[in-house]
Amino acid sequence: MKKINLLLIIIVALSATTVKAQNLDRFFNKYAKDNNFQYTAIDNTSDLSKNKKIKGVSKLLKKVEGVKVLKLNITNDNAPLANEFARDIYSTFTNKKFETIVSNDNEDGNVNILKRVLKDKQTDIIVINKEGKEIILIWLKGDVNES
Repeated sequence: MKKINLLLIIIVALSATTVKAQNLDRFFNKYAKDNNFQYTAIDNTSDLSKNKKIKGVSKLLKKVEGVKVLKLNITNDNAPLANEFARDIYSTFTNKKFETIVSNDNEDGNVNILKRVLKDKQTDIIVINKEGKEIILIWLKGDVNES
């Protein structure tokens, strides 16, 4: 009986981790389909880590499993979409188990860097940058802990 309970706990924990990652994927995919956004996704950064031009970050890139970027240039035509995007960012990343690493608000804009550790050696780093008429959302996933 104890083994069955332990197995059930492990299955629930693993499925919860998968659901959390799927929620972020779903968030990015929702806006990636909209032509107002510029969307970039890199699923394997190992080729980037070999690039000599970015050698200074190659050690980090070896640990990153994927990067997704959404960029929205705000115009009068897409202002309602920008408001929806900002609300979705706020509700998605402030109601989850994200820890704020950096928060910088000034007259030019703001930058927030958030971190969530899902399981050993699996971390999500979220960078939210709003400056002027531009919102950029970056998601780094992988073994990107401080060590």
